[in-house]
Amino acid sequence: MVSIRFQKAIDNQNSVVMLDFGEESYLVLMGNSNILLDKFKDNKPRSQQEFNSILQERNQELEDFLGTNESHNSYRETQGKDPIQAYKERAASLIYSDEMN
Repeated sequence: MVSIRFQKAIDNQNSVVMLDFGEESYLVLMGNSNILLDKFKDNKPRSQQEFNSILQERNQELEDFLGTNESHNSYRETQGKDPIQAYKERAASLIYSDEMN
């Protein structure tokens, strides 16, 4: 059985998802492309804060994947805001709000 441990929308078309299957968890970029980013067994994140930390550490990797996608380039041109920049702003606000609690 596959279950979703954590999920974070990056933009209107893509999310980063932590899926649990058996004893392992998988970090997957889902949306326009479905890309396995990493696999965790013993060191899988247990909290939303740990998940957010993983996403921040992999920020460049996500930018690389999304930056090469042509549909994202056209999205940037038509919407005026880079989805990765929007992701960074949302991630930063989550970390800030976590620190305030």
